[in-house]
Amino acid sequence: MFIPGSLKFLSLVLSWFKTVTPRLKVLVRALQAEKKHSQLAKKGDESDVVDPIKYNSGFGYVDEEEDIRVAKYYFKRFNDTNFKIRPIEDYILYEHSISELSKIIQSGDVEKVVNFGVCWGYIDDLLAESFPEVDFIGIDRSPAVKKFNDGLFHKPNLSFLACDIMDYLDGETSLETTLFWHQRIGALLPQDFVEILYAELCRKKVKYIVGFEPHGISMALDDYFMMCPNNHKESVHFRSGMYSHNYMGILNDSGYRLSRCGYLKTAHKDSDYSILTYRAEK
Repeated sequence: MFIPGSLKFLSLVLSWFKTVTPRLKVLVRALQAEKKHSQLAKKGDESDVVDPIKYNSGFGYVDEEEDIRVAKYYFKRFNDTNFKIRPIEDYILYEHSISELSKIIQSGDVEKVVNFGVCWGYIDDLLAESFPEVDFIGIDRSPAVKKFNDGLFHKPNLSFLACDIMDYLDGETSLETTLFWHQRIGALLPQDFVEILYAELCRKKVKYIVGFEPHGISMALDDYFMMCPNNHKESVHFRSGMYSHNYMGILNDSGYRLSRCGYLKTAHKDSDYSILTYRAEK
């Protein structure tokens, strides 16, 4: 039997589900990832948990096999013809990163560019070709990822290292003409590590820090995490074992001035997701 107004009511219900469902999916995935993240953190011994760069620490990829799998995944996907015809997140992000980094290098005061957490060195290779007078270094903790990149890219001014980022910085006396950047790696690391890293970059006199990090609705807040100038704001869980950090406050406390900050909308499947893109300098 037809009930007057039932079609209108059904239409409203369907509309509500279309609005809420994507957000619910994000929260479900975040809950699943957080459970996995907690289990990983418990597996490691005390030293593993303290050092987030180590495998099985509960931060970042679980092991070297996962590191190389991700690098090969990006390589394969980016060389897919359909990928370039119908660009998705990675293509949009890579084009943006290349453009932003190129603008800084073109200023003429950069002699070295260090990519922390290089994974697949596509961006580094293109930049090395465009700026042959600049040295480019891609750093990753995985020897397998280094070997993979060494086999793909052969620019004379481009090199890949398999090491701890802190060990690399310890070996450098001064990096006054260096641009240090990271992409989708800061979100995988805890707040105290980011604070220590940025403070060390300042101590080594690194001129520029550039970041391209995930941003969206935080599982912990059920809202967007907003940065502020002081570093008294704690980082919060974002999703999938990732964190939203107060990069603005951390940079200020480390002796850097935020000179650019914005959000890049990519073709990510989650409508709330974007990339926080920022530049800081001494």
